[in-house]
Amino acid sequence: MAFAWLSGIRDAGFILSYVGLVTLISLLGFLRTFLSAAQRFRQDAVLSVLDKAIVIAAIGGMILFPDLAGRVTIERFVAVQTIAVALSVGLAMVFIVRHVEGFSFLPFSGFRRGLLLASLPFALNNFLMTVILRSDAFLLERLHPDGAHEAGVYAAGFRILDAFSMMGTLVGGFLLSFISRHWPERGAIEPTLAIARRALICVAILIGVTGSVLPEYLTALLYHRSDASLVAVMRTVLLALPGLSLVSIYGTLLTATGHVGAFIRISLAYALVLVILDVLLIPSYGALACSSVAVAVETAYAFSIIRAARRLTGIGLHPGEGLSYLFVALMGYGAIRILVYLGVNAPLAVGLTGVAAVGLFYAILGIRFRLPASERDPRP
Repeated sequence: MAFAWLSGIRDAGFILSYVGLVTLISLLGFLRTFLSAAQRFRQDAVLSVLDKAIVIAAIGGMILFPDLAGRVTIERFVAVQTIAVALSVGLAMVFIVRHVEGFSFLPFSGFRRGLLLASLPFALNNFLMTVILRSDAFLLERLHPDGAHEAGVYAAGFRILDAFSMMGTLVGGFLLSFISRHWPERGAIEPTLAIARRALICVAILIGVTGSVLPEYLTALLYHRSDASLVAVMRTVLLALPGLSLVSIYGTLLTATGHVGAFIRISLAYALVLVILDVLLIPSYGALACSSVAVAVETAYAFSIIRAARRLTGIGLHPGEGLSYLFVALMGYGAIRILVYLGVNAPLAVGLTGVAAVGLFYAILGIRFRLPASERDPRP
């Protein structure tokens, strides 16, 4: 609330409602960890989409039938989202009572100061990752002469990145409990990690390549506009998706194996780099600066986390497999451009390229990339 006040937001009612929403979202995430720890992934999956489905249905109804439901306002949006998350919290409690033994609703039962202190590193790292993902839009609105317009342009492109991050969150939620349970049995962890990595990267590459080749199509499809600034942002920002995918995978690996300290140091370094670059570049280049910095920082952030994971856990990404991802991306880029040049409509061109990419990935799966012997962890 103090930060909102310092930022010039004076509507106390809206601030309180937003704080309540964030509190409920945090509570829902906390309750879902009990289900994940109990290996109740089906119930956790339901909770991961329930609030979003309710919001989509309610807000979609307002958009499609404004005469019946009224117009969408920011206040109504926050109210709908609060109700949706509250319902999800209630359902989470029902699931926990039925499927988790020993759970108590007494809020301070068994509370220990040591437990709170032990959780602070995880909270700090979560904050730093939020800075990396979210601070650029805030800085853009504040630092650019036409900040409100530029922030809107950047948000239009970033929404796809934000939506994709939900996939990484879902996969990371599963991997966190899975790796924690099986560590240090690397033989059980590495195949699952490889499947998650390849699935996320495949989707990330296809979306990123589509954004690079067909930004006008995406902007017209999603926003019914294709002005030059929005097209430039869309062409650039989606290239951050592969890095975001790898951060979700290997960041979870570091967290689950108890190396959160190294994760924090890497996150702090890149949070500072992103903020400094944004402060220097936003006044002159606006939303395009945010997009370019996001791609560069997210990619370098991913490589640093992979390197730390390989050093600390013995589980990394073989350079050959990394180069194969780059090869698939370049082939996909060329394929979509050629198909569009030949007159194939955009959805079909993307679909054919996606099928070809999946086939190429299946070929890659037949290659057993391993770390060099000198880099392997001697532990079993």
